[in-house]
Amino acid sequence: MSRLDDELRLAFRRQEPPPDFVDRVLAGVAAPPVAKATWWQTFLSLLHPPRARWVAIGFATALVVVIGSLQYQNVQQSDGSDQTAATTPAPGVDPREGTVKPPAPAAPETVSPPKRPSRLRRSPVPSSRLARNPKVELERREGEAAKEQLILALHIASTTLNEAQKIIRED
Repeated sequence: MSRLDDELRLAFRRQEPPPDFVDRVLAGVAAPPVAKATWWQTFLSLLHPPRARWVAIGFATALVVVIGSLQYQNVQQSDGSDQTAATTPAPGVDPREGTVKPPAPAAPETVSPPKRPSRLRRSPVPSSRLARNPKVELERREGEAAKEQLILALHIASTTLNEAQKIIRED
């Protein structure tokens, strides 16, 4: 026989019950039935000191998740409306040169802008107002110049790294 069979035989061998086993069973049968707790008693049992801490932690966690998801949804909706203004070039700005052209005569607008949900607190700044702001235009030009410098620096670093790798491989 295998060792497993021997262990099973030992585990399921007949054992004599303890001497007070019959008395305990008869006492349990003779005891009055325990009344089932009401829902109010069950709720109040959650507020006992050791459990109250875990209930409070669970409630706080659920509250944080709900508030976080609402804020995330709010940010996602506001990002969608801001991206359209950021990707379209401002009127009067040549995107290739970064220079400001004189504004063309304004055509009458027939399309009204989409309505923003009332729960969003920030008011949008129209891109036409941003284009008229000289500070924004100056920052935009400085940003483009910084972008060009960064691309040039990355190109120089990439070329230097490639040359260094060639030298290392030749050794």
